Amino acid sequence: MRIFIIDTNVVFSCFLNSQGKIGDLVLNSRDCFVYYAPAYLRLEIEKHKEKIKEISGFDDLEIAELSAIIFSRIKFINERIIPFETWMKSSRIIRDVDGDDIAFLAASIHMDEDLWTSDKRLYKGLKSKGYDKLITTDELYQLRDKIRKDKK
Repeated sequence: MRIFIIDTNVVFSCFLNSQGKIGDLVLNSRDCFVYYAPAYLRLEIEKHKEKIKEISGFDDLEIAELSAIIFSRIKFINERIIPFETWMKSSRIIRDVDGDDIAFLAASIHMDEDLWTSDKRLYKGLKSKGYDKLITTDELYQLRDKIRKDKK
């Protein structure tokens, strides 16, 4: 199983279109991938709950049900297990890009796993800083197809 760190933008997209490519990858890839995220992701989604409701048209119950399903596909890690040095390294890399995503970068560095983001600004910014442990939605989709073909 391949492990990936998943960020808020990916999960947000999953709420808005669970039938799309991102939703498919999050909800239907248990045979290929394991997703991790800092526990902070839950707070981020809760913070944007009203916006998710407004855009999706879902009510509170539907959001709660979808949250349970999506969050069941993610293993959450407590940010406190990430060493201070990793936070400092993450801060140096991300400070000019998007400081709100430091926990995801720190988790990626700490676990030495690729960060899956659909945030093009974050992706390009981290790449420009020399951080290469990143994967796009399209790359992940292709990887899943390849893994499934290889299993046959």
